[in-house]
Amino acid sequence: MNIATVGLDLAKNVLQVHAVDLKDRSLYANSSDARMYSGIWLWCK
Repeated sequence: MNIATVGLDLAKNVLQVHAVDLKDRSLYANSSDARMYSGIWLWCK
């Protein structure tokens, strides 16, 4: 598995991560409740 691009969607209530290879084939997609990652937002400030 060679990941070429990672996309991170930081919506208000949902955190989505997508990864694709060089041929734009989806390798990974996940969606989670953004409130679970509140510690990340504090770290990024």
